[in-house]
Amino acid sequence: MLQKPLFIVFEGLDGAGSTTQAKLLAEKFKSQKLPVVHTSEPTDRKIGKIVRKILQGKNKLSSEGLQLLFCADRADHVYNEIIPQMSEGFSVISDRY
Repeated sequence: MLQKPLFIVFEGLDGAGSTTQAKLLAEKFKSQKLPVVHTSEPTDRKIGKIVRKILQGKNKLSSEGLQLLFCADRADHVYNEIIPQMSEGFSVISDRY
């Protein structure tokens, strides 16, 4: 029986364990031979890297500007990672969304 792709998100404050839980679930899917991709926000893509630098204090930006970058990173994530992966039958497990 084929399973429809799932989109599962783990949310939590820094240090709450969302990354650990997302990775563990992705490993469980893989151990059961289910197609899965583990991703996160901010992403490791171009805009997400800028967001991470700002959050780490390496770059400065207004809170409004940062929010716009988060929105741009989300759009990029959805249209260039999540939708294509799910269209190919992969479940997507995201650490934050």
